[in-house]
Amino acid sequence: MKETRTDLRTRKVYDALIDTFLKLLTEKHFDDITVRELCDCARTRTETFYNHFSDKYDFFAFMIKEKRSSFMLSAETIDVNDTFEKYCISILNNSLDFIEEHKQMVQHIMTDSLLSVMMNSVSKELTDQFRIRIEKENLKGSNPEIITQMLIGAMSQTTRWWLEHMSTTSRDEIIVQFSMFLSGFIKS
Repeated sequence: MKETRTDLRTRKVYDALIDTFLKLLTEKHFDDITVRELCDCARTRTETFYNHFSDKYDFFAFMIKEKRSSFMLSAETIDVNDTFEKYCISILNNSLDFIEEHKQMVQHIMTDSLLSVMMNSVSKELTDQFRIRIEKENLKGSNPEIITQMLIGAMSQTTRWWLEHMSTTSRDEIIVQFSMFLSGFIKS
């Protein structure tokens, strides 16, 4: 993404592009969306788009960064005095909230294989937070790096699986099962 000062006009352009892109992703696959279509629907000139982004992949990376920031802000509201188990469940709940809120978009991204880009972006942010929490909990005999990767992997795969099985598996069941997993995992 090209460097620009984010003034009010620029923020409005970004918001319009992101909102429009999310809407388009509910209707079609990423590969089928053109920059011209995005700009026309967002009522933004293509020249303006290219002043800020080199192409739609650059824009997608920017959008993921923006969405990741809002996701991480919701993660920061989790009570720091909560147990590690409650913290992990809150993160999973935030992930499920995001999926429910953006279900069609996530389904289209999954088929376009861009979901892994989005999930990797979020996992990078979570890695440091998990490692800090694990060290704070002082789990005996645990390697914070390994435990972090195992938990992020479990959460990532669970959210992906749930997206495909929402019609047969309730959100509450996911949380209950994850809580049982964490209890055994942490006490081991």
